[in-house]
Amino acid sequence: MPGRHAFVFVGLLAALAPGCGPRRDFAREAESLARAPDSLEALALFRDWHAARPDDADAYLSEANYWFTRSQYARMVPTPHPPEDPEDKPIRDSTGKIVGSLTESTGFDTLLTRHAAALLDPAIERFPHRLDLYFAQAHIAEAIDDFAIERNAIARAIAAATAHPEAMRWTHGDTLSIPVDRFVPAAVHAYAAHYAEEGTQLGNQRFADLAWLGAAAYPRDARLASDAAAAHRLAGQKPPPRREERE
Repeated sequence: MPGRHAFVFVGLLAALAPGCGPRRDFAREAESLARAPDSLEALALFRDWHAARPDDADAYLSEANYWFTRSQYARMVPTPHPPEDPEDKPIRDSTGKIVGSLTESTGFDTLLTRHAAALLDPAIERFPHRLDLYFAQAHIAEAIDDFAIERNAIARAIAAATAHPEAMRWTHGDTLSIPVDRFVPAAVHAYAAHYAEEGTQLGNQRFADLAWLGAAAYPRDARLASDAAAAHRLAGQKPPPRREERE
């Protein structure tokens, strides 16, 4: 018959076994490190998170968000408008007349931002049902004007959502707030509208690209159909008939 010390030993092993004790809150730790100057601590945190929970898509999203946040810095940008904010600084000509202003804007370190976007590629491959991963990558790419990555992320989101609409989820694996055939078109419309608001030739081209991409996948969506028609007009083309009209 084993002595009581044998049971104490087994109890110690159980207490020291991995996974015992309080569940580590990796997400909260990552938030606290968002502006930490030492990235080594963050690297160790995400390494531990991936090792402890390899099937946690939020680990990838949090890591990408960490580097995206680290990539941002404040900068002063000249504008032709007079100061509109107390923090703006006036620009004067030789006579002292205000001819513009310097206003604070957010800049992005391109290398860090590209790294943040790249971290989401393996996540999308492993968790193709997580729409937040695709659109996070599109948002990050948009910040540094990398339209190729942005468009590719949106196209992959559309492909996944149309292939398996019932499987699509959002952050933390939550169900979507509205049906996927409304959710994805609304997101595509928002990204396209960003470029339409720029009012430049390049912006119009990108608007048209996203509008046609979305309308081809969701021809019954009214906003994307309207975007596609506007894109055709900008290109000097006659909009094709709506699907309802063809039928």
